[in-house]
Amino acid sequence: MTRAKITLSNNINFSLIFNCCNKDLSKYINNKYKVKSSVAPENDGLFFAIDGEKTINYYIWMEKFNWSIAHQGLLHHEIFHASLAIMKDQGLDLNADSEEEYAELHQELTMECLNVLSVNYNKNKA
Repeated sequence: MTRAKITLSNNINFSLIFNCCNKDLSKYINNKYKVKSSVAPENDGLFFAIDGEKTINYYIWMEKFNWSIAHQGLLHHEIFHASLAIMKDQGLDLNADSEEEYAELHQELTMECLNVLSVNYNKNKA
């Protein structure tokens, strides 16, 4: 399992978990948050959020990531869910006035996730 913790510009706790089977993800959630969790075996990727004591912890999980078009599409799909949830949790609805904030958040999440994935890819390639 590879987990990268990312602190976004507005101090949002966000983590990307990849190269991890759904059973190991369920164990991680159960152990870290003491909640019973089960990730459906048919899922290849997932966005989820867990309320902490003082903050919400946001996660994107992908069972595998190999830079294929399908995996990149799935990553963007999950980033979309994450962006909407973060905006909603901050009390911002997606509308004409908040569209640019949403786009900036989506861009930041995308860049951070791709950076983490490329660093990991280059480590494994060497």
